[in-house]
Amino acid sequence: MEDIVVTLGKRIRQLRLRTGLSQEKFAAKAGLDRTYFAGIERGERNPSVKQLAKIATALDIPLAGLFMADPQERQKEETYPGR
Repeated sequence: MEDIVVTLGKRIRQLRLRTGLSQEKFAAKAGLDRTYFAGIERGERNPSVKQLAKIATALDIPLAGLFMADPQERQKEETYPGR
């Protein structure tokens, strides 16, 4: 099972890419240092709830949205377990 911090970082990266913003521009929008934000995306940092709230606000989604898989991703997991 993948580490929860790594999984969260991948989810945040996926959501950020949908915005079309670079890490630098997104981190500025969220009020975070770019290198710190990059560490979150790589699963090297364990962000606090306050930092996650900033990220969710910058993504214009509820905080819980950071932890919910996309329906398409869920379907892929159910179709191809272990991927």
